[in-house]
Amino acid sequence: MSFSKILTPRPELLKGDGIQGIIDIENINNKKRKTLESSPEEFFSLTYPTTDIKNVLHNLNIRYNSNQGNPGLFLLEGFKGSGKSHLELFVYHLFQNYEIAKKWLAEHKLECNIPTDATVIIHKFTDFPLDSIWNLIFEKVGASKFVSSTRPDLTQLREALKGKKTVLILDELELGFESIANKSAQAQNLAFLQM
Repeated sequence: MSFSKILTPRPELLKGDGIQGIIDIENINNKKRKTLESSPEEFFSLTYPTTDIKNVLHNLNIRYNSNQGNPGLFLLEGFKGSGKSHLELFVYHLFQNYEIAKKWLAEHKLECNIPTDATVIIHKFTDFPLDSIWNLIFEKVGASKFVSSTRPDLTQLREALKGKKTVLILDELELGFESIANKSAQAQNLAFLQM
């Protein structure tokens, strides 16, 4: 039996432009043209529930729906083109566009009940280097009174995030750290993330 008997190519695959094969997190904010990253419907239609996606969904579901201790950090490592940015974009759309994501989850017989009121902060360090990650977070969660050139302590962080659910997606974080010339600022950012 030939593949053409069991597979039907997507229409865009047969067009001259084809499918954009590279995910760029910064395209979420592209207002000039429609991109895959900025269209949750199109993104989910092209997303297959890989083992990595199922693992993230499982752990998020446990984190938000049980008393079981579960890590809140997902470290994505791999070679260029291995799907890290796709997975980051998946988590972004899962939280930002949950009604659309629920349809995709149901279609693939998957479950993940997450808060619908979380603040999602996504940042690509190679495009927009930062000297302080805490200021990015404080500005996005509406706690600008804590914006400072020095690292906040744990009490300040708890007060800034009190009652808020926050999802932090940091793309190219390692390169972002390397671009901070001041070693003291690097250490402050690392200590903040460990907090």
